[in-house]
Amino acid sequence: MMTRFPFCAVITTLVAAGCGPKLAHFPHHDVQPVEGQVNWNGKPLAGALVTLYPQAWKSDPATGAPWAETAADGRFQLTTYSKGDGAPLGPYLITVHYRRTEFPRDGNAFGPNVLPKEYESPETSGLSVEIVKGLHVLPLLDLRGEFQKTGIVKKKKKNDRGHGIAGLQEKGG
Repeated sequence: MMTRFPFCAVITTLVAAGCGPKLAHFPHHDVQPVEGQVNWNGKPLAGALVTLYPQAWKSDPATGAPWAETAADGRFQLTTYSKGDGAPLGPYLITVHYRRTEFPRDGNAFGPNVLPKEYESPETSGLSVEIVKGLHVLPLLDLRGEFQKTGIVKKKKKNDRGHGIAGLQEKGG
């Protein structure tokens, strides 16, 4: 699953390498197991990044921002300090990002978020939850709308034998 969001692995490695002994003294809040599911227009959305922003973030940065990547069936388990550990108690605002893998001329690349912009920000997503003690299953995040245009479009090209082949080209190119 790390293939969709390799930057998480990089950040984790940098934090572990750079913080070393200091990380052990960073205060951790007790977490509760939290799971959920994301649907897009009624169907499971695989590979989406779900992030919970604690409403106490500015007053208590140790709260952390629980996150998860959705599986093929759209389900996820939140992570705050270690994989699948859950989230601290309290109220959260939720964002969901989905970046399609695109294949421009120079190789694989992760494209921009293709979900409607409202889901990108905790202030505009309209998604919130209160994490309580015990196993917590989030209400279904059933997102609706149209994917945003990405700036890269499919275009048919002809190979040297005159047959059409699928290729990708930047818009306007």
